[in-house]
Amino acid sequence: LFTTVHAQVLMNRDSLLKLLPQVKENKEAVELYIHLGQQYESNEPAIAKFYYRKAGDLSKKINYSEGEIRSIFNYTYVLNLEGKFDSSLQLNLLSVELAKKTADPELIGKALFNTGTSYRILSQYQNAAVYYEEGKKIFAGIKNESMEAKANDILQILYYDLKDYERAVFYGEKAVQYFRKTTDSVWLGNSLNNLGLSYSKQLKYDKAKSSFEKVVEIGSRINNLDMHASALLNLADLSYKKGDYEKLKTAYEQVLAVAKELNSKEIQAISYRGISIYYFFKKDFEVAKTWALKALDIAKEGQVLTEQAKIFEELSRIYYARQDVV
Repeated sequence: LFTTVHAQVLMNRDSLLKLLPQVKENKEAVELYIHLGQQYESNEPAIAKFYYRKAGDLSKKINYSEGEIRSIFNYTYVLNLEGKFDSSLQLNLLSVELAKKTADPELIGKALFNTGTSYRILSQYQNAAVYYEEGKKIFAGIKNESMEAKANDILQILYYDLKDYERAVFYGEKAVQYFRKTTDSVWLGNSLNNLGLSYSKQLKYDKAKSSFEKVVEIGSRINNLDMHASALLNLADLSYKKGDYEKLKTAYEQVLAVAKELNSKEIQAISYRGISIYYFFKKDFEVAKTWALKALDIAKEGQVLTEQAKIFEELSRIYYARQDVV
């Protein structure tokens, strides 16, 4: 649930790399660096950030405000994926300041929405709502249907966090309805994934499952590992919520395979914990403990504190259950 307004454009990475030796210090080079970063952000975020920094540095050098602002949009998206939310907020606040100097309503609206997202992730919902409402008014004023759809998806997430799932679904369905009519696979996948989570909270598990399965297909097709892993994880979580424990092991093994490819310690730890839960319900507590300890090791390695807390809870449950085994 980290949706931000940045227009990821999927292109042929090798073709873009071949253009690097020809670059000069101009706006076209900035665009090239941004497009290159977008090809890496879902699979190799460190490389994506390298190109976004180059785009930002060059934009400052040639006094290209739009390029500097757009590099921030893309860079903060990756920071959010990495959990660096405070850094993302500071850069997004800077983007608002820079965008207002350009008097470009679309840039201002995007900067406002991204800053709202930073506040939302940090659970500062009142600040988030202020920035979202200001951005939504701007998008409505310029009659940009695509941006309004993106705004609807982001509002879906806000109301999800506020536990107003009816309004979350209302905005989510509006977003998905628009993106189904476009070729924008990234936004369709993200908005569908978010909508699946909203359906799940309403206990509409069939609708949630259908949404997540479509996102798995999209993520696989466009080679977006973040999207693919997230949807698989949501499907696994859905099996747990439905009490369909027999499917947990296979579901989390699928998540684990993508998490390793993505090199995400957090998702790997969640996958190990999920497999531990499967063995817990099979009453094979020794194997459950082994998987939980593997999850703890990798969570510590990745310094994923929230997941470590969940793993300790699972270990406590396992140790307690072992005392009752005859």
